Amino acid sequence: FTIKGGTNYDVILPDVNTVSPSSVYKFKNLDNNLIRGTFTPVSGQNIEGEDLFYLYGKGYVSLKVKTDVNTGAPFWSIVDFSSLFSSLGHGETKHIDFVNNDGLLVVEHNLGYTPTTQVWVNDGLGGFTDPNVDVDHASNKDSFTVNLEGVNSGFILYV
Repeated sequence: FTIKGGTNYDVILPDVNTVSPSSVYKFKNLDNNLIRGTFTPVSGQNIEGEDLFYLYGKGYVSLKVKTDVNTGAPFWSIVDFSSLFSSLGHGETKHIDFVNNDGLLVVEHNLGYTPTTQVWVNDGLGGFTDPNVDVDHASNKDSFTVNLEGVNSGFILYV
């Protein structure tokens, strides 16, 4: 199945008891890095022991039904998988402008990892300078705080 479109998508997988063990389902998103696919098995079933599987951005996943050697129960198995990212928007530079900001600037990014950040402030001469400010990343890895002193305008880049 080739995924086309510009929005997040959901795939509801069929009941493992109705699928031939020789069938392989391959889902490909080769067009859009900004969407997430959610693969959901029938209630009470799983994909490799999980309730959901996410495909972030461009990539593909191949699924087939296998049987648990200990219990004899069928389950969805990932037989092939390729994705460049572990979260939506991973690897893409984000740009945030700020104007006349006074003091601390908190950025909620919800990436689930600590991004690399750069802060640039207006130098008053038509350009920007790297002020070498302190950036504190939250322990939950979903936000950071830029410790600016005084009133500043500029931008933040993070990836």
